[in-house]
Amino acid sequence: MKFYRIIESTNLSEVGKYPQCSGKFLNTWDSKKSLVLVFKKKVDIDSIEIPEFNLVNKAKQTDLLSTSFLDFMLVVSPRLKNLLCVKNNRDVQFFRSIIHGRNASDECWIVNPFSFRNEYLDYSRSMIKCSNPKGSSYLRVKDQREFEQLIQNGRKNGSIYVIISPKIYLDKVKEDFFLLDGVAGGIGYYVSETVRKEIDDAGFTGITFSEV
Repeated sequence: MKFYRIIESTNLSEVGKYPQCSGKFLNTWDSKKSLVLVFKKKVDIDSIEIPEFNLVNKAKQTDLLSTSFLDFMLVVSPRLKNLLCVKNNRDVQFFRSIIHGRNASDECWIVNPFSFRNEYLDYSRSMIKCSNPKGSSYLRVKDQREFEQLIQNGRKNGSIYVIISPKIYLDKVKEDFFLLDGVAGGIGYYVSETVRKEIDDAGFTGITFSEV
């Protein structure tokens, strides 16, 4: 079984403009209750403010939407939300929101990640990038413990470590949809070959795939 990372499309013929939407209520940036400030944790929906979105000029509305401010979360259509929820609803939360287009407003959903399956990672085969003021270098580690030690050391010496080429133990994966932390871009959303086919067959838009 193959697995693929879900990535927001940057193909302008499909999305019109990248990123496709901006925050409607930017004052939420300053609120202690803002979803923008939530980082890799499960939250009570009553304790946060959910931002809405504006479709920017020339952008097209797709099932997966790119935003200018929710770096670690996905913004998806109701039908894509329903598919992902069926595949795995124990590692993410879904928050209902609104996207305002030029002529109408539509329902959309924010995917908030809070649990990760890094035990699926084969760290010994994964390439890691180290970035610091002196430049960049590449290395490998034996296991998750060694990688986490690098992260801790990096907080002290100003180095940032990111898994740029993750490899997984295929026989360990139990879900058709799961998340990895510490990869390029911060958080990666992954689906099985089976789910990718469902997405392709259903004609979901705004999505590209990168094989693990």
